[in-house]
Amino acid sequence: MILSVGRFFAPGYGHCKRQLEMVQMFGDLVRSGALPGWRFAVVGGCEENQRPYLEAVTAAADGLPVDIHANAPRSLVESLMSTSAVFWSATGYGENTDKRPWTNEHFGMTTAEAMAGGCVPVVIDRAGQREIVREGVDGFRWADPQQLRIRTVQVATDEALRNRLSAAAVQRAHIFSDDAFALRWDDLATKYSLVGS
Repeated sequence: MILSVGRFFAPGYGHCKRQLEMVQMFGDLVRSGALPGWRFAVVGGCEENQRPYLEAVTAAADGLPVDIHANAPRSLVESLMSTSAVFWSATGYGENTDKRPWTNEHFGMTTAEAMAGGCVPVVIDRAGQREIVREGVDGFRWADPQQLRIRTVQVATDEALRNRLSAAAVQRAHIFSDDAFALRWDDLATKYSLVGS
């Protein structure tokens, strides 16, 4: 299973998660025969005014092994994060980063959460994703759809690589945990004498 998690909203409403484009890219992979037996789960919240975008994503998924979960309960999100093999993110795809930097993923906590569940991230090489995913160490970053396809097929078809990256992703995710944040905060507070003696 490939997983993507993010709110459904059309381009022009901030940093669109680009589910429509990801479904189309997955469809290309399926039609090429490169991912036999694989499914794509697209999960995210959807407000009523974004229903037309959700409907466009659903229409693009018609006939494909794609499961769309709008407004899914957190339990389903967590289950998918712990059972999926690959995590995709395309936020910022097709956007001009210099002119509209806010259209990129600011940090990408969902990527870190998916990594904690063992998903291998194959995410766009922009903004916050660069802070999280170390290329070839605990996942891959892509700059164009062809790189996304190549890296996804590589991870999907090489079990040893997938297992190695998955284990590294879980380890990497620890540095973004609440406990790690608290330790870093305590260190800073002590260093700058922000805590009472």
